[in-house]
Amino acid sequence: MSEQDEYIEDEPQVYDGAAVPVHVINQAAHSREGMILDADAWPNSLAASGTIDWQVPQDGWIWDIRRLTVASFSAGSVTVYKNGITDANIVCVFTSAGSIFFTPNTVCLRPHDHLFFVAANIVGAVTPSLSAVKVRRDLWAEYLS
Repeated sequence: MSEQDEYIEDEPQVYDGAAVPVHVINQAAHSREGMILDADAWPNSLAASGTIDWQVPQDGWIWDIRRLTVASFSAGSVTVYKNGITDANIVCVFTSAGSIFFTPNTVCLRPHDHLFFVAANIVGAVTPSLSAVKVRRDLWAEYLS
């Protein structure tokens, strides 16, 4: 991290009824300081089998997901869905703990979109996290160019 970067706290998001902090790194190297940010976020852990419904981002922002990670489990699977738990909405499937990296503009979340982490037959606990470029909605076209 360079001297120009600073950690700031973004508005807490609510996942499964619990407020979870969203940690944001303000990157001065991006166009227009404070308007395009790198975001790291993680909801609560999930044990055995179940679902985390993770609504991101908040109004006025679009997230360009760069990394999804599920950690801390040794058996089972985790399927990640966008905006609904149906086969047509699968983003990726983890059959072991690890990370998946995406190229820019591959997995984008708009306000009120949901990511669902669905765990099945887990040994251990699933700890999901993500990294994203958080872009102010009015700068989305500039970001894509």
